[in-house]
Amino acid sequence: MDRRPAVDDPRTRRHHHVAVATTERLRSLDVVRGIALIGVIALNYHAVLNEQDAFSPIDATFFSRLFNPVSGVLTTRFAATFVFVAGIGVTLMSSRLKPADIDGVHHLRLTLLRRGIFLLLVGYGLEWMWPGTILFYYGAYFILASVLVNRSTRIVVATAIVSVVAAAGLNLWRVSERFADNYTAWLDPASLDTPRNVALRLFVGYTHPVFPWLAFFLTGMVVARRFTGERMITRRHATVAAILVVGTFLLRDLIRPSLITDRAASLRASAVSLQPFDRGVLYVLSTLGIAILAVWSIERLVERHPNAKPVEVLSRAGRMSLTLYVAHILIFKLVVDVLGAVRPTGLDTALLLTLAVYLGGLVVAWFVLSRRSRGPVEWLYRMVGGR
Repeated sequence: MDRRPAVDDPRTRRHHHVAVATTERLRSLDVVRGIALIGVIALNYHAVLNEQDAFSPIDATFFSRLFNPVSGVLTTRFAATFVFVAGIGVTLMSSRLKPADIDGVHHLRLTLLRRGIFLLLVGYGLEWMWPGTILFYYGAYFILASVLVNRSTRIVVATAIVSVVAAAGLNLWRVSERFADNYTAWLDPASLDTPRNVALRLFVGYTHPVFPWLAFFLTGMVVARRFTGERMITRRHATVAAILVVGTFLLRDLIRPSLITDRAASLRASAVSLQPFDRGVLYVLSTLGIAILAVWSIERLVERHPNAKPVEVLSRAGRMSLTLYVAHILIFKLVVDVLGAVRPTGLDTALLLTLAVYLGGLVVAWFVLSRRSRGPVEWLYRMVGGR
């Protein structure tokens, strides 16, 4: 079998033009992670602490709607940005290789596979105490990336499109089936006690399934293939992203029916939904646009203020984001479930707990990375997953 890179693989045509990423560029991605982390923690804490009051508040305020774990504007956007940046990171790893370096490509694919298995296993363990943890899904993204990392851009884009279309089509089928009294609950298993349930949760169920979340990861990979060492997200990227965001919201408002009384109206509403659990095409496009704009904005700020203290603080938090993510789960279980020190009294309590944990994490990251090159979970991740 011919193992040479595909002809239209940008690494075969452009690799020699790709400059080594500057410290500021890499720091900008770390800053993105550091900022996105607080959003992930806030939404997680609100959902798990306040449960039904978070999902269906009796007297909904502006902020309760904003932070609603199902329908809020902020929900999943921070996590999607993390996934998008992770895809960028995979391509940056591959950009170090020469086009004809067969052994290097094999080593990279093996590294991604090992890292994916590590994240999958750690995520599986966390699932039992923190259902829906994104680490579980991250494992699947990296395992699939190990197959796609040296494939042509056409194949990567096609895979992303299949991921989105499959998710949207499956959801429309489920909506249609409800009118036949078939609620397809088997697609959302409550536990991961069988291989079938594990596969369903990874690919179609719960919080961040491969269909359609793989599209965020693969888009990051594709965007980074055009990186020349100057700016990861160009003005053209940002312009397209802004058009996507505005266009999807306008299209949703134009097409969405005012009343949902039958199957056709329900299907139409679902098809143009921007809510994450409807897995619609417009949701993916709008969220992708938001992620690109977020990275673009933060990249510009880091470029203008590379030596600012907040940039360094957030950069260190981003470099230790895996450790801090795991820590926010363990701290919650200790403070809320074991000690009972925090009670579910509303969004304000969740945000105060978020702020305390996040600020504590910033301090810990600062001191740890002043003495070590990486955090403890990152160290384990590299040791098991390879470098």
